Amino acid sequence: MVVRGAQFRGGPLFVGIGALREPDLLSQFDRMTGLPSQRLDEFDISAFMRVLKIDLRSLLREWRAVVAESWLELSPRSNRGLSSERCLTFFVLYGFKYVYYRAWFRRLIQANGQRYQVAFSAASYVSHAATVAGVSSVYFMHGFQRHSTVYPDFEKVVCFDLVEANHIQQRLPGSSVALREARASKIVPERVVAIAAAYGQTRGYDHCSSFIEWARSAGIPVVIRTHPQDKSGYWQRWREADGIEFTPASLSFEQFIDCYRPCILLTWYSTTLFDALCENIVPATLVDDSVEYDDVVFPFREVSLHWPAQREIFLDMVDSSEKREVFLSDRRALLGLVRGTDLAARVTA
Repeated sequence: MVVRGAQFRGGPLFVGIGALREPDLLSQFDRMTGLPSQRLDEFDISAFMRVLKIDLRSLLREWRAVVAESWLELSPRSNRGLSSERCLTFFVLYGFKYVYYRAWFRRLIQANGQRYQVAFSAASYVSHAATVAGVSSVYFMHGFQRHSTVYPDFEKVVCFDLVEANHIQQRLPGSSVALREARASKIVPERVVAIAAAYGQTRGYDHCSSFIEWARSAGIPVVIRTHPQDKSGYWQRWREADGIEFTPASLSFEQFIDCYRPCILLTWYSTTLFDALCENIVPATLVDDSVEYDDVVFPFREVSLHWPAQREIFLDMVDSSEKREVFLSDRRALLGLVRGTDLAARVTA
């Protein structure tokens, strides 16, 4: 029996992970469905419990089904994918949650119809559970994709660029793949450089410091956008430094770009590199070669300058709009972009 919680509003669901882009993705999903959607955080299982109550019999039935499906993969005789020890470890840590979410989405469909639409911002075990249960699923990418990701069978995937879209189309040939909506305008950059701090990144701080000192010595204002979850304390040393400004925490990325209009944006390997390219800003990365970064599908090193390896051309990019435009045009072509912010075409209808 399905018991609807007091907070259930009906309509489509958006299951997120608290990513910074989710308000925009939620708006896109609302426009796609033509209905206001309800957001749930996949890390807050209690929120799901408040929306739909799942009886014990349903959970036990789902447990038996999942164990039967997983038994061969968990066996030492399995020779596919990861070792049986790794699979068993993951199953012990997350199997009970996967079972709960699969039973939850199955009940959701029973209560609201087979074509019930759910959007996701992560390709996690939660979205796997939903697709196996049979929901009509949409995946809105919020970050760069990895070659090593195992994707659920999403019905539709909304991507940033043609490189990742082509990757997804190969990985999920049965999915409808489309490109995200892009802003209709791009900025006219000023003689300002910006740094977008990345959550969880510590490598490259020395190079970041040298970039700041280079800009200050050249009389170029520096704008720093810290990540709201960054607890490293690294950026505090620059709080009172001349020529450096920190953005208000309340500004979205689009507001930050519109307000400060930098000509170069330096970061590690976040999607701000792609956003910068679309907004007429030269993207620059601090990332060195690494197996970890080779797993990233988006060609962020090919479309970005590298600090400090290409230090000698950074000043030209600051002072020459013509050289910036040549650089940006070449990189946009690599990603299938036209006229800066217009995406070349939808991948599939």
